[in-house]
Amino acid sequence: MARTLILLLLAALGWAESFSGTITAVESLRGPPETTDREELERLAATLDARIRQHRESLASAKPLSARILKEDLGFLQAEQERLVLRGGGELSLATTMFTLHQGRLLQVGDDARLQIDRNRNLALADIAGSVRSLALAPLPQPTADAGKPGPLTLGRETVERHMVINGRKATVLAVAGLPNPWALGLLEGTGEGDLLGVLATVPGLPVVATWDDGGLTRELRVTAITPGPVDERLFIPWPVGTP
Repeated sequence: MARTLILLLLAALGWAESFSGTITAVESLRGPPETTDREELERLAATLDARIRQHRESLASAKPLSARILKEDLGFLQAEQERLVLRGGGELSLATTMFTLHQGRLLQVGDDARLQIDRNRNLALADIAGSVRSLALAPLPQPTADAGKPGPLTLGRETVERHMVINGRKATVLAVAGLPNPWALGLLEGTGEGDLLGVLATVPGLPVVATWDDGGLTRELRVTAITPGPVDERLFIPWPVGTP
């Protein structure tokens, strides 16, 4: 068994080295069937969405104290968004992340931050609200020993389906073999083994769909695009730490 896990890990590293291009993933939330007061709930949702966009735009130029307050407010606003979805149904896009991968290196761009990862140099940098700081990479995790079963075609590619546990909830995860796993490459020290990022990092290949029930809401992370192609090497020039 140990030899099998080692071979899987070495294979995953080989895939990471051989792929260049971008991968886009979207995390979303779906509620129960819609209620009759949908119009009022949509007005509330639009107001929340506008406030969240305004906070994210302000983060780009905020000083550390203001940035901390804005992040706390964002947490409250996003929790209120989830409450509206639970009450009124429908679907809410929570976050979009684009990964650019090239020869064991990773640039991760999300709604609130950017990460620059270079496994070859044991380098991890985060750009949050315009301030760059160093982070500690976690060791590449051992791949799950669950071989899975054939899953449905996703993005025109064959998948492997596994039943896993995310945040204590039963989840279904589909993965495409032969592609790199950006969640494994970008795994940071302190990531919980059972949370979304920690679980995805143990999946051999590229996790393309993860779905689980969360107290009446359906949470889903889905890869929406896989785009192989050349990558500009300048994207991986290390950012100066502490730059405003």
